[in-house]
Amino acid sequence: MANENFDFDDVTAQEKLRAETAEKARRRAREEISDLQIVMKTPQGRRVMYGILARSGLYRSCFNSNALNMAFNEGLRESGLVLVKLLTDHCYHHYQLMMKEGIENV
Repeated sequence: MANENFDFDDVTAQEKLRAETAEKARRRAREEISDLQIVMKTPQGRRVMYGILARSGLYRSCFNSNALNMAFNEGLRESGLVLVKLLTDHCYHHYQLMMKEGIENV
């Protein structure tokens, strides 16, 4: 177990661990952004992303008279919103191109 030798009174060690954890998170975020940009550079990647967004129900009402179905639909929609935020923040040109290609293929 990782905490077996951890001294909870050692503030310096805690700060070092916190800094290491934050750096790992920043590195993972940079990798995710880079991966997303690579995917969006290809027509195939943009088609896949467009399909994911279309299935998320992003642009339709999530209302349903059944509360559980409505909650499920809203969860899908929220996933779509998160993806759109990533796309517009980090590869806006490719996002615009994806939307144009998607509309043309409908």
